[in-house]
Amino acid sequence: MKRKIAAGLVLTCTMALVGCSSSGGGAYLYPEYPEYTASDYVTLGDYQNLSVTIEPETEVTEAMLDEQVNLYIAKRMGMTQTKTGTAKDGDYVQVSYTAVLNGEEVAELSSEEDHFQLGSNSMVEGLEEAVVGMNVGDTKEFTITFPENWTPVEYQNQTVDYTLTLEALESYPEVTDNIVNLASNGNYATIEELKQHLREDGESYYQSDYKERLQAAVQGELKEICEVKEIPEELETWYVQIQLASLEDAAEASGVSMEEYLEQNDTSLEEATEQAKEDAQESLPVELIAHAIGEAEEIEVPDSVYETQIAAYAAGYGYEDTDAFLRAYGKSSVRDSIYVQYVLDWVADQATVTEGEPDVSSGVNLETDAATEAETAGE
Repeated sequence: MKRKIAAGLVLTCTMALVGCSSSGGGAYLYPEYPEYTASDYVTLGDYQNLSVTIEPETEVTEAMLDEQVNLYIAKRMGMTQTKTGTAKDGDYVQVSYTAVLNGEEVAELSSEEDHFQLGSNSMVEGLEEAVVGMNVGDTKEFTITFPENWTPVEYQNQTVDYTLTLEALESYPEVTDNIVNLASNGNYATIEELKQHLREDGESYYQSDYKERLQAAVQGELKEICEVKEIPEELETWYVQIQLASLEDAAEASGVSMEEYLEQNDTSLEEATEQAKEDAQESLPVELIAHAIGEAEEIEVPDSVYETQIAAYAAGYGYEDTDAFLRAYGKSSVRDSIYVQYVLDWVADQATVTEGEPDVSSGVNLETDAATEAETAGE
């Protein structure tokens, strides 16, 4: 258990620069990027002629937008409830239920009020099926055996007795321009205005998702065709220092010391350090390969790209100026993150991309940003 928690704690700050914040004043500072010659450690394959297969970029359809508008309104105005009728597959329902295991009620598996759609497979297998055919107000007893891959693990393969009451059938409220205006606190005057925002949000999300999947495919291929003979000691040391600085930031954000934070997460400084060294062997090969390609192709990042990306990073992390951001994270480490991404983008541009079948099961909620914006406007 300790190993799993430690691995979750040790997060990479550079490369994507995601999920970290720095006070810049702890014992573990964000280090400057080391100097080394990547070609001494990497034998490159035919990176100029990569072929990758990924699913195409998801298209935002009118059907998706209609569903997201319904969700947006329901989240703010509530669902319309019916206290009569029989539940059938596809219906939205409100239920209450009690779960009993070995003669004792399990609060974690019970609910005084729960809402879901029948047939959505959002609940443990057997629960939604039990509701189908019930009349509103009916109570039903049944048993469910939890699957072997269930989380939390203590319920895996356990048979639980349920007593469930169907409290109401639910449906989305009628959507009109007036309802949209009311639900968004005046942020959107019409259905079409809300749809346009959701469309832009969705397209932006799926474009980013496509790029991330392409990058993951390219990186996977690079690791297959290129040989990393070893990780430079100075690069591994840099990586470990990055992880420890990140942990210290997390401790500071929690209002405790580094030692207390590690203890709370059932690990130690020695274990976290060893885990970081292990993670370096997984994370750094792509870093080395990108630098080796950059050296071979004599790739240089334009100053304008550096400036734009650094400014975007700084703003995203709440820094008023880029100098403060660079002092916190280390100028050379930040520039390295941008350089590696620039090289990987170059490789992706050279690759032959074959698109497979689209992912029709994507469950992204397009209205997240619009929801936040509307709620903020209404405060």
